[in-house]
Amino acid sequence: LGTLAPGKSSVMVSCEGVSAACEVQVTKVTDAFTLQFDTMILCPDERFALTANTLLTGVGTLQWACDETSVLTVTPGWVTAVGVGEAHVRVWPQNAPEATQTCVITVRDLVRSRLPQSLTSIEAEAFSGAGFEEVILCDGIESIGEKAFSDCDSLVRVWLPEGEMSIATDAFPEGVIILCADGSDA
Repeated sequence: LGTLAPGKSSVMVSCEGVSAACEVQVTKVTDAFTLQFDTMILCPDERFALTANTLLTGVGTLQWACDETSVLTVTPGWVTAVGVGEAHVRVWPQNAPEATQTCVITVRDLVRSRLPQSLTSIEAEAFSGAGFEEVILCDGIESIGEKAFSDCDSLVRVWLPEGEMSIATDAFPEGVIILCADGSDA
């Protein structure tokens, strides 16, 4: 058959007057394996689940490695920040090292802002341009309006509480990590 380019291909075989055909989906190994994040920021002593997604079969177990163990420790599926700095986590299928994916993780202290417990609604553009790095929303938040946190260039992540809430699709800047409490409908 030779090497096929990624995409769909039809294969036909004939032998002694009998023919058979099938359609084959060809995927590059590097496209069939991804990590949940390319980059992320953690605080010292934080533990986070890093998910690897694969369409590959028969490639063995996933291998995990970190280049800076003074910054981050890695066990399959989990990263733990142990010091301030930057580390590269590499993950690859045992029998397909060419599919290696990397996540760059920066460990630093973030300025945490906990919004008041009495807050039940965040109106459109309410915190636009604020200098938040990390926002913790308390229980009782029912809605977050359009562009509520727009132009918050320093915002890295937002923690959402348990319960139902309405969140505008553009409430947070692109690239902000949204973390949900168990029981959150977000």
